[in-house]
Amino acid sequence: MAPMLVTFKVKGGGTIKFIFKVGDDLRKDQMVMCIIDLVDNLYKRLGLDLCLTPYQILAVAPDEGLVGFVENSYTLSQVRDQAKKAQDALYSFLQRHNTKGPILDMAIESFVRSCAGYCVITYVLGAGDRHLDNLLITTKGRLFHIDFGYLFGADPKPLAPSIRVVSEMFEVMEASRQRNAFATNVCWAFNRLRSESRHILNLVGLMKDMLPAEDSNCLAYITKKLDLKLSDAQADRLILERIEASANAILAEIFEYFHKVATARR
Repeated sequence: MAPMLVTFKVKGGGTIKFIFKVGDDLRKDQMVMCIIDLVDNLYKRLGLDLCLTPYQILAVAPDEGLVGFVENSYTLSQVRDQAKKAQDALYSFLQRHNTKGPILDMAIESFVRSCAGYCVITYVLGAGDRHLDNLLITTKGRLFHIDFGYLFGADPKPLAPSIRVVSEMFEVMEASRQRNAFATNVCWAFNRLRSESRHILNLVGLMKDMLPAEDSNCLAYITKKLDLKLSDAQADRLILERIEASANAILAEIFEYFHKVATARR
């Protein structure tokens, strides 16, 4: 059964939209959204809003559930398809939807911050299957990820990068002179997550029994990724090296091409 968009009327006026999915186990997604919501609030409490997008997920059975619909969002695959030149696809998208200077600046800042936040979160959780239909962006510049069926290092593709970044992201940062801000935000986010690791580890510990048996190593995996014995400076180098390696991963673009071909034939 294909996913179905369902609109609910809210008491007092307004509506809320969900995607009803059958055939997908959403328990991992539900746990990840709880983690992202926790991390979002943690970062804000520590003084920086990284413009994360925690949306609601309710797994009502092992193979069906409801996924919150994020309005005015597009997959990065769609953004690429709409662009005249692939290399500036994201920057053109942001310019098209944010025509005034100050509004465009705000959208770019949201993009850079959210990019940093999700690089760290998906790295720590070992999120796999990060093709461009699973990376989305809103018209206000907030990047976010969906579909967390593969976690803790699992991935349907061999030799997948540990963090999914594409050249178009860096084009936005270079054009707006935000590359250093991105690196600063990444390092801050990673080290704050490390220093406050008990929160995420406690949450995962409470929820791990809902996961399938193959994910029983989740706590050990996250602890290893956080690498708590490193100093902040060492952790900075580690996460930036991971991003640099992922940015230069040719295989990721090859797999993206095959994913696009396979999707077009369905």
